[in-house]
Amino acid sequence: MEEKPCECIVRNILVDSCLAAHSLPLCIDDCVKPARSTCTSWILVANEQLGRLMLKTGFSKNWSVILQQVHELYPERPISPQAIVWRIAHDEGLHPYHLQRVQALELGDYNKRMDFARWFLHESNVDRNFALSVLFTDEATFSLEGVMNFHNLHTWADENPHAIRPHGAQRKCSINVWAGIVGDCLLGPYILPERLNGSVYLTFLQEVLPEMLNDVPMPIRQRIRFQHDGAPAHFSIDVRAHLQATFPGGWIGRGGPIAWPARSPDLSQLDFFLWGFLKGLVYETPVATPEDLVGRIVEAAGCVRDTPGIFEKVRCSMQRKCRACLDASGKNFEHFL
Repeated sequence: MEEKPCECIVRNILVDSCLAAHSLPLCIDDCVKPARSTCTSWILVANEQLGRLMLKTGFSKNWSVILQQVHELYPERPISPQAIVWRIAHDEGLHPYHLQRVQALELGDYNKRMDFARWFLHESNVDRNFALSVLFTDEATFSLEGVMNFHNLHTWADENPHAIRPHGAQRKCSINVWAGIVGDCLLGPYILPERLNGSVYLTFLQEVLPEMLNDVPMPIRQRIRFQHDGAPAHFSIDVRAHLQATFPGGWIGRGGPIAWPARSPDLSQLDFFLWGFLKGLVYETPVATPEDLVGRIVEAAGCVRDTPGIFEKVRCSMQRKCRACLDASGKNFEHFL
């Protein structure tokens, strides 16, 4: 009869199983891990009963009892260590969940985020059409390569087609795109220089934005609240002076009469909706040239405009996010929605 493994080997098998499945928190004393070859014969007879017994007993020191029960119950039934943990987790009603990436916040951000959320909800309660009058704006970078999530990218076929996605490392190209949402209107997209500075941004605000606003209904245009984030180009003295003259007391941003909280893409309609929507359409297939990229961005923006009721849904989402921000005391809340 094969000699039973020592406590050290059994514990390390369990460590391997848990780490492989990313499921069970461990607190195990330091020990010298044996060579994997010495564990091979034991891994072949490891099974879900071993994992369950160890889980239930809180990693009991009485290994001899556990091993004896395992050999008696399943002497000929091999199963992989990872399968052990998945089987136990399933039987215990546990499920695997993906982590969600969120914006890193600083301690001083919480109150500022709550202040903005309170202000937005208060204004919306006072005037039910208030949300229609806020012009949310932002810039985003689009590249030829885009951002590919190969973990979720699949080609379905009855046989492996050995599909590939070429990566053009030598053809770096990116463009800086501005867009805005106000009421039921999408302004832009408009191509800005890749390196945006205060002077160029001021020229855009003075010469380009007024023409775009001509497409906005007059009742909204007369009471518009302009919003942008705290990017360096937005914070220049001349830009702030222009916004104060154009939207006196009614613009939102760093250094403005209504402060925009830093590091808050979860409160920006373009960040939590538009850019992801556009990029999902733009990068459905590989982009060939910069001209192709610009054409796709324009076409994707047209799809947004042609989607019935989409901006109403965005406004409702904005209200929900502001309430969630308050419920979370200004901390990250996207993973709760």
